[in-house]
Amino acid sequence: MIKRANKITSLLLVAAAVTSLVPATGVNAASYKRIESKDGTIYSAQAYKDGKFIIDGNVKDEDTEAVYFLNNGKYSELKDIDTGSEFTGIFAEKNLQFDDDDYSVDLSTGKVYDDGLRDENKDDAATSLRKKIKNKADDRYSDHDTLKNNLEELKGSKYGETWYKTTYKADYITNGATDKDSELTVYTDVKGNYIDADYNLGKVRVRADGKSVNIENTDDKYNVGDNKKALSAKVSDADVIAQDSNNIYRTATITINVDNSLVTDGTAANLTINDIKEAVNAVEGVNVEGSVKKAIKDQVDNEASLEGATVETVKTTAAAVTVVTPEANKLTDGKTTLQEIKDALTAGATGIVKAVQDAIVNAAQNAYDAETDVAQKDAKAIAAANAAKAQIIADATEIQNAANNAKGIGTSKVTLEEINGVKIDEHSDVFKKSADGSSVSFEVIQKISKAQASKDIDGAKYAKTVNNYVISDKDADREELLGGEFTAVNGKLIEYKVDGENINAQTISLKSRSGHYYTDISKDSDQDLENETSFDIDVDGNLWALNGGFVYKWDNDEDWDKVYKVDGSMEKISVYDKDNMVVWNEDDEVYSVIDGKSDSGSETDPDIKTGWDQDVNGNWIFFDTAGNQIKNNWVNSNGKYYYMDYNGIMQSNKWVCPYGNWYYLNADGSMAHSGWLNDRGNWYYLNGNGNMLTGWQYVNGTWYFMQESGAMKTGWLNDRGNWYYLNSNGSMKTGWLNDNGAWYYLEGSGRMLSNTTVDGYRLGANGAWIR
Repeated sequence: MIKRANKITSLLLVAAAVTSLVPATGVNAASYKRIESKDGTIYSAQAYKDGKFIIDGNVKDEDTEAVYFLNNGKYSELKDIDTGSEFTGIFAEKNLQFDDDDYSVDLSTGKVYDDGLRDENKDDAATSLRKKIKNKADDRYSDHDTLKNNLEELKGSKYGETWYKTTYKADYITNGATDKDSELTVYTDVKGNYIDADYNLGKVRVRADGKSVNIENTDDKYNVGDNKKALSAKVSDADVIAQDSNNIYRTATITINVDNSLVTDGTAANLTINDIKEAVNAVEGVNVEGSVKKAIKDQVDNEASLEGATVETVKTTAAAVTVVTPEANKLTDGKTTLQEIKDALTAGATGIVKAVQDAIVNAAQNAYDAETDVAQKDAKAIAAANAAKAQIIADATEIQNAANNAKGIGTSKVTLEEINGVKIDEHSDVFKKSADGSSVSFEVIQKISKAQASKDIDGAKYAKTVNNYVISDKDADREELLGGEFTAVNGKLIEYKVDGENINAQTISLKSRSGHYYTDISKDSDQDLENETSFDIDVDGNLWALNGGFVYKWDNDEDWDKVYKVDGSMEKISVYDKDNMVVWNEDDEVYSVIDGKSDSGSETDPDIKTGWDQDVNGNWIFFDTAGNQIKNNWVNSNGKYYYMDYNGIMQSNKWVCPYGNWYYLNADGSMAHSGWLNDRGNWYYLNGNGNMLTGWQYVNGTWYFMQESGAMKTGWLNDRGNWYYLNSNGSMKTGWLNDNGAWYYLEGSGRMLSNTTVDGYRLGANGAWIR
């Protein structure tokens, strides 16, 4: 131990020299606790909660090297595992793997498994997933009955429930693909509770041609004015970067595509004769004998049936205004008598021309005959002719629009203008438009809920909520990532990058303003490391680093806080949380265990302020154990959560939205938890995390609908084109309903029925019983 003693002496001398130069004031002087060190050799170690650790080395006595389960200070040797075995990661919340799944140990009990438990869990997940998808999502996936043996564990589940990634082949064209069998991403837990991650987009508000369109998924195509199915979206380059108990976070590229292939500028290559014919035939009133509408319909039908007919010939015939208007004008413009109208008739006219002539002449003649004042007969005839002309041109215009709109035919190309209220052309470094303007792509961080939506897409379950945060600041100017790894903590993302013996970190807050979802990235700050592995992530996602005899914690803002002072030679660290960690140096045979149950040292400043306090104005504020005031974050005090604003002041009696979710703070400042909440006469529903929920909610066997504001809806509700009725207590009504004397019928799903018969009672178009 001579080498060890000499090193301790030299470190003490250095420490004494440094201490004499640094005054005992300032944040760091009062923010850390000294931790005693012990002699002993540790090769590898893994911290867990409640003072439990797995330690490989010589720490029990001076002679025995082994793998130990340390529980509340008591060492138990794990005889089934050889010392020197490689620690290869934690899975399923509490299992430490050795030597690539040869063995694993339960961190909570110290029990050893030698049967490939990690692979078994993956196999169980694959089997459960197949059961949930097979024959239920067959319309979504062509390989719905396949057992997926390629499951990949998602990042960020070190101490949490394991989630996996796989892909299924689409059974139809979706997500921007050009043909079927494209790969769709699916995430699942070990029980097969999965989400199709490439469907739901939450809401991307696109402005094109002065019109706003909400794009909600990658399956549908969206109209822009008269241009049908002109917009669609796809997700690509998706890469999971982190997760927490409720959400999966991934970087991705979202592309908004414009389909301008069917505008009426001669490029409608996908238009068919039948498209035009069916569109014209569908116009109301085209079967009225003697009408101009019927004449146009018959002409189109006839033209389409001729041998050698082309899209252009039928399209020209369907362009009714160009045929009808000149003929109508010829019979009315400048005419002052009925005879002048008749003199303008075209000899031998047929088809559309004959129908126009007959309609105008008949209207004029009938008005002429009905007028008893001889002097007024011609004037009445001309007025009737002009009225008939206006109706004829209106009818022809309706026919022409129907033909133009066949299969989404528009009158001009769609131009993309804004994404979520941000002008595309003014932020081209963020929103990248293609050279021909047919698409715009932007990089995002997606926050995808692990919970399933109540509905499905062709039998497949998808994420209940998705938010897309553009990698830009609040003004939509481009933000830069470090190109490192990520961890999720308290609704924020911490990005860190290790470069040799240095770690650089920055905090990414996911925010929104006026519909623009963006990344608020803090100033980055680096920290030297003892070596490239001298850092760890704890159970809550916090980032820790070891350097120069200090254990640092990233403050989830923009700085590193000193938390513990340890032996200056320490170079490796394993952290479960602030109260459970181990640091060591194998070569120098020294280690420290922090188990939260014994006072291993003393504060460098006993007068440090911690916990609750009040400022000069009487506002409640909170200081952590290092004496730092908590700002813009949650505080966990005695099992309750409190929110401190940007000034560090506790909020109460109000709604707050710190991380994209709404929470309610009670009068005492504590966060309201799961269940119903009445605020100023409106009822709201909060989940187990305190998040305010919106949309349909199934509570104790009853459906309720929470509006976008979160307030519970009562009375009639139109949801995606279907009518529902919510009772005065908010519960969804089913069966017969008497509303203001009218009877309606609501089926088991709550949807109001119309244009049908129930129990012998006929329901009209508005759903009411026709007496």
